[in-house]
Amino acid sequence: MTPLLQIKDLSIQFRTDEATVNAINGVNLTVPAGGAVAIVGESGSGKSTVMMAAPRLLPGNAVVHGEIWFDGRDLMTLNEKQMRSLRGREIGVIFQNPTAYLNPTKTIGQQIVEPLLYHHIASAKRAKEEAIDLLDQVGIGDPRGRFDMYPFEFSGGMLQRVMIAMALIASPKLLIADEPTTALDVTVQAEILMLLKKLQRERGMALVFVTHDLAVAAQLCDEVYVMYGGMVMEHLPVPQLVRASKHPYLRGLIQSIPPLDGPVEPLPYIPGNPISTTRPLPAGCIFAERCAAKMSVCEKRPPLIDFDQQHQVACWLAEKGGIA
Repeated sequence: MTPLLQIKDLSIQFRTDEATVNAINGVNLTVPAGGAVAIVGESGSGKSTVMMAAPRLLPGNAVVHGEIWFDGRDLMTLNEKQMRSLRGREIGVIFQNPTAYLNPTKTIGQQIVEPLLYHHIASAKRAKEEAIDLLDQVGIGDPRGRFDMYPFEFSGGMLQRVMIAMALIASPKLLIADEPTTALDVTVQAEILMLLKKLQRERGMALVFVTHDLAVAAQLCDEVYVMYGGMVMEHLPVPQLVRASKHPYLRGLIQSIPPLDGPVEPLPYIPGNPISTTRPLPAGCIFAERCAAKMSVCEKRPPLIDFDQQHQVACWLAEKGGIA
């Protein structure tokens, strides 16, 4: 597939009065047109930061280096006016907490039609009809009546569906979903995931799903990037996730997934704590302090080993076939 989004050697620092945070350290990532890609990792791994860099939604104290290419355009070279022409129209974003991004003083309908009106895609009358139709598609009952309601009149699951409608209203080429089901109960989470998968396939848009849940990523996406400490540890297709994964960090994540049946037993876990992003980067492997398979060579920065176009691993063990 032709790449829609390409991130090349991306590094991001956040400078504060107290310290410099090394959030992202040399990330390379590709999203094919129409493909579904997951970015997985623990809290603080940098997964959300990478994807908020694409539509240039990082805070003002972010220092960004590298290349971000979208549909043949280098986003790092565009001015703010040019970026506003892409946001909402070609790049849609579903944020983690809808209550933080919805305006409580405006109706749901006013907020959903805003991208269509801002980008002059449709008249006010046509925009309203498209919004009502989309509310129906995302599972909002009585969409015409709810169009004029306010956010406080919706449940958390319904607000997340409203966010999906807002992100999709202008038919973007790329949809970024930043942990959109974290605050929802299991039943609503499953409904939202099924909805995203259905809409992504029907509309032929590319999807990037940011999550800490490896099982969710496997259910929704075609390939997975696994991040730790602001770096990509492994990238591979979902069908190879269990049988072909080679990095000790990814193996640890897989082993910590509870089984659906069988006796209840203590789960394996990765010992230690995530690396601090405020300290200097180590000379060697960023995961070495927590790795049970650490070798002397791990004091050097591991190369990114290519097994094929869709499988790369940043681990010295990968040369030996990975960890069992």
